[in-house]
Amino acid sequence: MFKEKDRAETLFGVLFGVIVVAAVCIEMAMDGFSAASVVSAVKDVASTAIVFIALLVFINEHRKASGFRGSVESKMKEIEKAYAPLIRQAEASETSGETKKAKLERVIRYEIASNTNALFGTKGMNYSAFFDINAEAPEKIEFYIRRKFFGDMEEGRFDAERIAGEIEKYMRRHYSELNTVFSPDASGGKLVISFSSRLESKKDVEKLIGIIDDMAFVYVAMKQGSIRE
Repeated sequence: MFKEKDRAETLFGVLFGVIVVAAVCIEMAMDGFSAASVVSAVKDVASTAIVFIALLVFINEHRKASGFRGSVESKMKEIEKAYAPLIRQAEASETSGETKKAKLERVIRYEIASNTNALFGTKGMNYSAFFDINAEAPEKIEFYIRRKFFGDMEEGRFDAERIAGEIEKYMRRHYSELNTVFSPDASGGKLVISFSSRLESKKDVEKLIGIIDDMAFVYVAMKQGSIRE
């Protein structure tokens, strides 16, 4: 069955199409049904249809992105509460650059406290990127492996790939089907978890939140030295 929004969009599209066709027929009747007027009418209908279809696609994709973002952010409130104040949603401030502001409009990003000051609410709390999800095309989630968070637990050289490997081993005990890839960068790297299809349903969101919850536990446990291979 159609959802109410889908039904409204369909009815609106049919109504708009009928109006356009009727207007074209009236125009042809007034000008006479010559070959030139028929060709001109077909071109008018086609050009209008292309613009209208593009608009519907844009609206539909925007609605899907907004719905997914809203579902994730709503569920993440439970994670934030469970780990408060260690995890928070990233927000652009007045001093943030335009690049960051634009990115946070497309991406769902959360941060994790990189020091224990957050537990005591003291000044000087530092947060590091925890994960990113592209709200417009939610097909993967990227967890950050940052020196800022893991650096002080490393003896000697910071090895982001080794840390990612330990996290992956733990996660595979609970999610054997995970498709993971480590992507190194100048600040450490990312552990990227890809999904077989775009995340859209309520069940998809619940599975995603479960993965985030387990990853939050692993991050905190590793920070405290509770998880070691």
